[in-house]
Amino acid sequence: MMCLRVDNRLKVHPLALSPSVHRVNQSKTGVSIGYRALTSACSIINSARCFYFSQRNLCRYFKMIFTHSCNQPTIQLPNSALSGVNLIPGSDYKGYSMYEARIDAAQTVPLTSPEDKACVHYYYFITGSGKCEREGGKEGYDVGPDHVVALSSNITHTLKVSAEGAMRVLVVYYPDVTVAYKSLELVKSLSDLVGTERDISFGNGNSRRFTVKKDGFPLTITNTRVMASTSSKQEYKNQIEAAYYIAGTMTYHWQDGDGGWTGEQTKVDKKNGTNYFMNMHDKHEMVASDNDCFCICVFNPALTGNEIHNYGKDGFSSY
Repeated sequence: MMCLRVDNRLKVHPLALSPSVHRVNQSKTGVSIGYRALTSACSIINSARCFYFSQRNLCRYFKMIFTHSCNQPTIQLPNSALSGVNLIPGSDYKGYSMYEARIDAAQTVPLTSPEDKACVHYYYFITGSGKCEREGGKEGYDVGPDHVVALSSNITHTLKVSAEGAMRVLVVYYPDVTVAYKSLELVKSLSDLVGTERDISFGNGNSRRFTVKKDGFPLTITNTRVMASTSSKQEYKNQIEAAYYIAGTMTYHWQDGDGGWTGEQTKVDKKNGTNYFMNMHDKHEMVASDNDCFCICVFNPALTGNEIHNYGKDGFSSY
C-alpha cells in the first residue's frame, strides 16, 4: 500500500493497493462490490490519519513531519482558556499533543488539564514573565524564560502574566485515560540543571533534562543547546522525539520515501519557531549555522536521564 503526504497529512491512494486487490476487481461479478469495498477501505484509512503509527510497515513512504508556527492559524487549545498554534495534533499522534500558547500581558489563566479528558500537562515558558499560584493557598512561584511546570491531571495552577508583556508557552498534553498519574507537580528552571547530572553533553551541545523517568512523569522535556557550526547525525530508537526550535538557524536533513535525502531550515524569530517531529524514529542530521541553536525536546516515553549518544559505524548517534 502506498501512503501519500498531502497538506502534511496521511492519504492512501485508491489505486496504490496490492495487485491481488486489483485482480479481484477485474472479475465481472466483483467489479462493483470490489470497487465499493476499495473506496470504503480507503475512506476509513484516510479518516484515521494516525493509523500509520500503529501500522508502520504500511507507511514506509511517510517520514518526518515539520511545522513552522508562523504558518499555523490561531486556535483554541484543549484548555479553552488558552489560545495559540498547534504543533502536533492529537489526531496525528496519540502519544501526546503539542501547542504554543500565546498569552496576553496582565492576563490570568488556569494551567489545567483539558476539560474533555484527563491529561498530564506540561508548560515550557519561552518568553515573558509571570507568577503562578498553587491551589489551597500554597506558596506561589515566579516563572520566566526556560522555566518548566509539569502537573498531573488532578492539579491546577493559576498563571498571572506580568503587565510588562505577553508570554509564549509551549504546552504539551499527555492523555491519561486511567488517571495513572496523580498528585504530581514539578517546577524547575534551566539554572537548576546547568552543571548537574541532568546536563548531558552529546559532543556537539548539551541536553538539559527537566523531567526524567524517576520524577514519575510519562514524558521527558529538555532544553537542548546545539553548538554553532556543527553537524550532528542522530537517531532515537526507543523514543519518539519532537524538537521545537526557539533560537538560532538550524537545518534538518532526513531520508524521503525513495531513500534520498531532503531537508528543511528553521523559521525562527521572536514570535515563532519550527518543530521537527521524528514520528518514525527517523535518522536525521542537524546542521547548525554560525550561532548556537536552542530547542525544546519532548521524548516519549521518558528518558531514564543518563542516556548517552553512541556513534555507530554509519555516523549516527543513537540510544
